[in-house]
Amino acid sequence: MLNVLNTLIALSIQSFLRESTFWPILCLVQFACPDDEWILDVQAEGIDLTPFFELMGNEGVVKVFHAARQDVEIIYKLAGLIPHQSLIAK
Repeated sequence: MLNVLNTLIALSIQSFLRESTFWPILCLVQFACPDDEWILDVQAEGIDLTPFFELMGNEGVVKVFHAARQDVEIIYKLAGLIPHQSLIAK
């Protein structure tokens, strides 16, 4: 998925379904590093989000978010962690 030698990624959680639930439902994640970019369809059947959550907890990778309140909220709800080494731009 992501070369762990990258030390900087930018990400955005684009889609939330929150119409009929108290907690948002994660739908789509976009992320990029200097050499590549990905779109992660987390609603795909059988997808394993473990590598994504490991990346969020990896202190050796700086994560850049934009307006991250809901992004951090849903990562915390699903994985029980707040992304380490995060920069949040508004």
